[in-house]
Amino acid sequence: VERLVPIDVWKQLVIRFLETTPSGRFILLGQERERGRQLHDLLPPLLLGRVWDVTGRTSLQDLVAVMSRCHLVVGADTGPLHLAAALGVRVIGWYFARARVHETGPYGTGHVVWQAEDQNRHDPEPPPTSSRIAHHRAPSCWPIRATVSYLLDEKPEPVAGWSVWTSHCDRWGAYFVESGQCPIPPREREALWQELQPAHS
Repeated sequence: VERLVPIDVWKQLVIRFLETTPSGRFILLGQERERGRQLHDLLPPLLLGRVWDVTGRTSLQDLVAVMSRCHLVVGADTGPLHLAAALGVRVIGWYFARARVHETGPYGTGHVVWQAEDQNRHDPEPPPTSSRIAHHRAPSCWPIRATVSYLLDEKPEPVAGWSVWTSHCDRWGAYFVESGQCPIPPREREALWQELQPAHS
């Protein structure tokens, strides 16, 4: 629940993308059929012919078939985003709540992750009886315009409260480098893998 992107944020992203890209199409995926319907109802009628809502109506096989034909998938740190990355589809992740790019970033090369700054790092510890999910605040602003820039292969402007990372791979797996920095793999990864190898007698 804490990783659900607000419907109004999806609405803004869909509208901005479709208005910026006359030949673009948008597919709504996921299991939250009611949220998909709510989003569909909020979109301008002139854009509806370019939006395909299949939320809550796809099996895993259907999801694989649909995603494999997408040029790009945008989502939070959830199963569908990682499925798209596993299929070789380029993804843009919006990481917030407890999602961390260096822990669960999408595997592969060329993916982009927007990482929200930890808005709770200065908060006092929640009372023991309170819910961790309820305590975690959603971001106050979202990288909508910047995400569309990435969709159009344009250089995005920085977004307050977010950092942006790109994925790379080497023989030790995936690693993430902040946008604009040289893709130098962290040296400690090789040492860690060597520590995990069974001792040879």
